[in-house]
Amino acid sequence: MEFVDRELKCIDCGAEFVFTAGEQAFFHERQLTNDPKHCKQCTATLAAEQKAAIAHRWHDTLKESYVLQLMLDLRERQEREKRGGSVQPLHRH
Repeated sequence: MEFVDRELKCIDCGAEFVFTAGEQAFFHERQLTNDPKHCKQCTATLAAEQKAAIAHRWHDTLKESYVLQLMLDLRERQEREKRGGSVQPLHRH
């Protein structure tokens, strides 16, 4: 199958970009049936935004995990104090 360069329009910024014959062959080899909808600059911006969102969620998860561990450590300490057991300083992770 022979491919030729085609002009496409980015759905985000409206800029025209070239969907090269080589890119079309790549899509064809991998059985990708939809043409790209974003220019390279908008694709890069979207990828960066997705990476930032993932990093933010990961940070929130770690922070919640740390707070939960501190709460569990405090509860354990309080229960030991009630039982009259020895109390060790709280851990700092």
